[in-house]
Amino acid sequence: MALYFGLPFAIFALAKIIKKAKDTYIGDGFVQMAYISMRIIVLACLFIFANFILWYPWIKAEGMIGVQKVAARIFPVRRGIFEDKVATFWCVLHNFYKVNTLLDRNTQLMLTTATTLFFCIPSLWLLFRRPSDR
Repeated sequence: MALYFGLPFAIFALAKIIKKAKDTYIGDGFVQMAYISMRIIVLACLFIFANFILWYPWIKAEGMIGVQKVAARIFPVRRGIFEDKVATFWCVLHNFYKVNTLLDRNTQLMLTTATTLFFCIPSLWLLFRRPSDR
């Protein structure tokens, strides 16, 4: 869920950076692009640093094995798409198209990821076009 909610925050921050650069006169096109690029790099570094701090206890305790264990709990793809929180949509779809029997597990994972991103695009695009604190 954090990744799902993280997308609007990332798009909002990106849109605010670009909007601020367009609203304030910084210089010619090159200077403006350098400013936007620098702000995006700072935002990415902050994101990486914050995630490192969050993941540090598992990295320190067990190395990458600890990270893999936590990731397996966050993304329980071994159980398939008919388990837990996403089951409703896929169970309804299964009545018309036998997703579980016609597609292998990796294809199902790619399908669910692509479907989620596809249905996020309209709201993310609107948020990018008109960033609002609401």
